[in-house]
Amino acid sequence: MRAGVTGMKIDWTYKGVSDIALHVDLSDQVAILFSDSGTGKTFLFQMLASYFVIHGIPYEKFDYSSENKELAWFRQSMKKADVVLLDNADLYMTKALFRDLKSCGKQVVISIKHTERLGSFENCGFYTVDYDGKSLRTMRENCGLIV
Repeated sequence: MRAGVTGMKIDWTYKGVSDIALHVDLSDQVAILFSDSGTGKTFLFQMLASYFVIHGIPYEKFDYSSENKELAWFRQSMKKADVVLLDNADLYMTKALFRDLKSCGKQVVISIKHTERLGSFENCGFYTVDYDGKSLRTMRENCGLIV
């Protein structure tokens, strides 16, 4: 994976206490996960982080602890990453950060429930997460262009 790549496809089995099959197919450079709470989004980010570490893929993960950080801090933090993960982004996402993420040339995965204040979603895809206890997968939703 390298900067500027649009999309991410991963079929991998996490070997742990119980094996979990990970099936991720994100065809958009900016993938927005918008499932309800408890559907596996945070768990997906944990599995992706494990995958990236094992495969030597540089990534940066932001979560609730990123609240109240300045835009410059986000820019600096994600400089060396090929993939940027933003969990619980409702807590810290701004229009300016979203605009930066759409133009950064990195694979971006955002978990967020409220998107109405972010502006244009051109060149973004909306995805749901499905976890059944044995497999974790993403599914692209056919939402149309939301402006």
